[in-house]
Amino acid sequence: MNGLSADEGFFPKAFKISSQVFSDFLLGGIGYFNNTGLPPLALMGLVLGIIRLNPRRRKSKIVFILYWIGLVISIDFIYAVGFGLNASYGSSVAATLAAIYVALLIIRKIWKWPMFLTATQLLVVPVCLLGLAVKSGEIRNPADRCESISEVRGAKVLNHERYNFTDVPHTAIPRFFVPRPQRGDVLVCAHVYVHEESVLVKNAINKLDLKTGKMTEWHKRGNVLAIREEPDTGIIYAVIQRNFRERGAPNVEFIVFNPEGGIINRTDMELKRNTFYGSGVTIMPEKVFITIESNYYEYDKKSRAIEKLNIAGNAGTPVYRTAWSEPYLFGTFSVSPLFGKLFGSRHLLRVNTETRSTEMWTQDYPVGMFDVEIRPGKRQIAASRNYPEGAWLLDFDLNKLVKLVMPAGVREIEFSNDGKYLLGASFFKGKFHVIDVESNKLVAETFIGYGSRGMTIDSDGNAVIGASCGVVGINLDEFLKGKSGAGAE
Repeated sequence: MNGLSADEGFFPKAFKISSQVFSDFLLGGIGYFNNTGLPPLALMGLVLGIIRLNPRRRKSKIVFILYWIGLVISIDFIYAVGFGLNASYGSSVAATLAAIYVALLIIRKIWKWPMFLTATQLLVVPVCLLGLAVKSGEIRNPADRCESISEVRGAKVLNHERYNFTDVPHTAIPRFFVPRPQRGDVLVCAHVYVHEESVLVKNAINKLDLKTGKMTEWHKRGNVLAIREEPDTGIIYAVIQRNFRERGAPNVEFIVFNPEGGIINRTDMELKRNTFYGSGVTIMPEKVFITIESNYYEYDKKSRAIEKLNIAGNAGTPVYRTAWSEPYLFGTFSVSPLFGKLFGSRHLLRVNTETRSTEMWTQDYPVGMFDVEIRPGKRQIAASRNYPEGAWLLDFDLNKLVKLVMPAGVREIEFSNDGKYLLGASFFKGKFHVIDVESNKLVAETFIGYGSRGMTIDSDGNAVIGASCGVVGINLDEFLKGKSGAGAE
């Protein structure tokens, strides 16, 4: 039943058993973890894989139901990841993985190997290849292309870091930045893993000196979910999640820093879940509006008190990125594609911060929206489409005005300070794109490094982007002067 023989040696049997358990762990468990963020459920697939080694237990109804629930929601997540690769590189990705799976089924039928894996368990092979393709898309770091970045007019690699998989995890690629031109530095949320006293921690925020290109520690522990600077005072507001192995620390904190990195105030948000993917910090004249997925808070600058808000019409939609134009807060949500439509997911919503109510929302299938930005000087917003080509230009009532010609795979977007251009950073193809909004044309692009995880615009109009080649700065005016036509490299 499970393809094992009593006459087999230790190593062949161990290989077959580990293959079965790993397949069930991955296919039956990744969905539980991805949809809940709960470590106990992350082990569901592993437990199921071990139980399913016993032929009699495999037939148990509860085991069957739990396994197929996990399998279905795992495939939902896997499909979303595969869709991203397919959107960026074309249908050849899906065709290749499907051909590999079909070939394995044919080999299994003709040569009776590997009979110890069921046809369903064999899906683990193309799934692992898909994961490898995604990781290679994030971590590829061709030295010659990285060195060529600074040869482009207006572009410059600002630091001396290279984010290689052999050195650091792909999540080390910076996600958030606080450019401070008046201080000659940029605060970089680099997420580089280090060891200290046998505890794995993260450098939450580093200070990058723009003259020397060196980064020094600014705030050590945690994983930054959102960060903003108040321009008039230089005060920094951040939502930071602790590292999993830092026992006893608050799960998620809201921290207020002075410009030098000293802590003015810190508050435990008392959230019990272990994994959070999105947060937003919106600085208002007297208060700070905070979102942590589907939780909403208001921080009073004077009293330093935090109030958890009950937002009317809040359906529990996680908000990953936010943008604010008084009195509206716009938030995005990326969703796995197979069930989003069934449950009526809200991919872009508008919350009125004065009435504390969710007023409207819109949808964009198959995988939702990733980033949202306010267009300066206009009552318009732009929302990236997560993986498919195009970015939506909408009015404040969330009416879709036009689909801008943003290439596929762009997740991070920003408007230029004058609102004329929409800038995008491609996650898989490693390019920085400039779109003229009025003419809806791609006017320039250049290579910046793969796996872009964050971008912002400073007060001088310079773009700061994190990718595998490091922290890249682009002076938009100089960059556009150096480009002679649409799509020029």
